[in-house]
Amino acid sequence: TVTVSLDKTELTYGEDSPIISYTFSGLKSSDKEDDFTITKTKFAEKLDAGTYTAAVTISGDKTKFYEITVNAADFTVIQKAATITIDKVNDITYGDKVPVLSATVDGVLAGDSLSYTLETDYTVGARIGEYTASVVFNPEAAENKNYAITAPDTTFNVVQKPLTIKLNNT
Repeated sequence: TVTVSLDKTELTYGEDSPIISYTFSGLKSSDKEDDFTITKTKFAEKLDAGTYTAAVTISGDKTKFYEITVNAADFTVIQKAATITIDKVNDITYGDKVPVLSATVDGVLAGDSLSYTLETDYTVGARIGEYTASVVFNPEAAENKNYAITAPDTTFNVVQKPLTIKLNNT
């Protein structure tokens, strides 16, 4: 029997894959681990969130003398936390155009980007009051699937437009 073990069974997206180790049991006294060729499962440098199985393959001349059982080991890659924060939206005056929205993204690995849009419930000519700016994203989108995204809304106000009335002296 060959038992496979890992130095960690859970990691966050972007972390190094676990180190695979193994132990033999049941070898005849004249046989050694060096008599076998062991090939470990190879993983991509950056694994997507999900569950993976690590194993070893045993080969060599002495394998014909053994009924080899390899016990694999599973590990999970969890999503990395990321935050999309809408930049401050200044209050606007009644009748102003829809404000241009921007956001700051934190927690994303170099070379990755998130897929999202910014929107507001304000339209030109809407009444004075408080309005919301929101981040809209699909957690299942390819760019987003490895991230646990937090995206808080923000608010801004539409304030009264000053109106000056001048009387003519006639």
